[in-house]
Amino acid sequence: AERIANAIMERQRHLGPYTCAGELADVVKAAKGGGFGNGSMLPARLTIQAMRTFVNQRMDQLRLALDAAFKMLAPGGRCSVLTYKGLEVNVVTQF
Repeated sequence: AERIANAIMERQRHLGPYTCAGELADVVKAAKGGGFGNGSMLPARLTIQAMRTFVNQRMDQLRLALDAAFKMLAPGGRCSVLTYKGLEVNVVTQF
């Protein structure tokens, strides 16, 4: 999944935003290598898994940022965090 996530991001960096699902599917197929037969995961499932991997790395970065922010606070200090995405809300509220 990480290889697919990296391939998705690399393609976007070099060629710009995706304009159709077929472009994304082609990147997933190329990153996967081989076929999708014999019980292996379908491109759509691999794409979702790859995106989750990418998102999880972002959540790790959020945890690190929260940890650093709270270490910098003076005793009795306050820190405000605004977030609007469900995953991010969970990370912040569980911190």
